[in-house]
Amino acid sequence: MPRNIVTPSSTSDLDDRAKQIMADHLTAPFDIDSIPFELLSSLRYDPGLYNGTLPLAEAIQQMPLDPSFFFLLPYHAKRLNKAIDYFDFNIKHFTESLLLSKISEALASQDKESILKIRILAQRSGQVKLDILPETRSVAYDVNCGITYDIYLDSKPMTISPFTSFKTTHRNHYTEARVRSIPPGAENTDVLLYNAAEQVTESSVCNVAFWRDVTHPITGEVTSKWLTPPLSVGCISGVVRQSLLDSGKIFEGPISVKDLTDGEEVLLMNGILGTVKAKLIT
Repeated sequence: MPRNIVTPSSTSDLDDRAKQIMADHLTAPFDIDSIPFELLSSLRYDPGLYNGTLPLAEAIQQMPLDPSFFFLLPYHAKRLNKAIDYFDFNIKHFTESLLLSKISEALASQDKESILKIRILAQRSGQVKLDILPETRSVAYDVNCGITYDIYLDSKPMTISPFTSFKTTHRNHYTEARVRSIPPGAENTDVLLYNAAEQVTESSVCNVAFWRDVTHPITGEVTSKWLTPPLSVGCISGVVRQSLLDSGKIFEGPISVKDLTDGEEVLLMNGILGTVKAKLIT
């Protein structure tokens, strides 16, 4: 059964732990300029997503391509622009039309009948690069999808930083978490991360959500919802996460490590896979 996690005692505890994080981690200087990195957003091109009026064989020859070929394209532009502003990169904001034009040009020589993963990389100098890779995994956009992954609880907390709040190529912390927590050779796996206050944040490649009972603060009414950790815990603002929040399919709410149950379902979300479910292994 879902656990009710919205109680006065848990809120007070979270406030106290948040103050401790501020004291332990956020008062020390963080030298972003000393770390080489690029802004990153991974976009899915998929002919199976196309919903335009032209026949597919004709549509893949158009310039620019129909936006429906790209999974959640407007959300990628918004996410990149927020990162550009935060890190003060010398890049003009992406509009959906500009991003669509650049990507369409880059795909001109590609096999557009196949699924592709497009890594949008933006450098501080203003240069933008597109890496195009083959992709074979299917995409889903359904919170009721079946369990196809395992997710292992990390063995130590993740230190939050700008590199856990924004998607970049500086990912050592995620790689280290996967190495220490996922058994060697395991497939279709991920690692569940949490911060120093033992608040769940995300996985190494996905945002996450948990099925929880939520008590309305005024009426006392209890309803069950998919809760995804708020950005304040130090997680990335993923494109699928934001889309599902906008559509009212998931909601923000804190998830404490102490409330996790071995074997429970975890909803995973990212811009290449869409949504998948995982079984939690603690």
